[in-house]
Amino acid sequence: MNEALTELAEYIDAALPGCYLVPLPLSEEEHADLRAEHREQSASSELRLDAVSLAAATEALEGLMGLAICGQRHEEGSSISYLAARSNLDETVYLAMVVVKPHGDEGVELELLCRASQGEAAQELLEELQSALRNRLLEAGGRLA
Repeated sequence: MNEALTELAEYIDAALPGCYLVPLPLSEEEHADLRAEHREQSASSELRLDAVSLAAATEALEGLMGLAICGQRHEEGSSISYLAARSNLDETVYLAMVVVKPHGDEGVELELLCRASQGEAAQELLEELQSALRNRLLEAGGRLA
């Protein structure tokens, strides 16, 4: 029984309340189309941190469990990252767009926009993503602004 659970755990990348996420690789165009399609199920937030560089904040997005990076752009001192996942329980699609901009002399501001194909899923993704990024950046020496 333990072997079966261990094998199953290898396929589970991240957990949200009531479901498990697996990366959903999409092109930037597919991501944009799905964001437009699911604009009714949306949640957004901002996170400001001091003592964090733009590069460190962008790097914190890499390797987030269960989320595929579908594209990244760097424009005029800021970066935009597109992330996607799906639930392996009910096929809910989760989308995130993270804009990282300089804030003050030595900080960053993260704008998080999440969308999903089902009800409250966008808010759930937002809360988990915000928590994961905040924890990663605080562990790396950042401070909440």
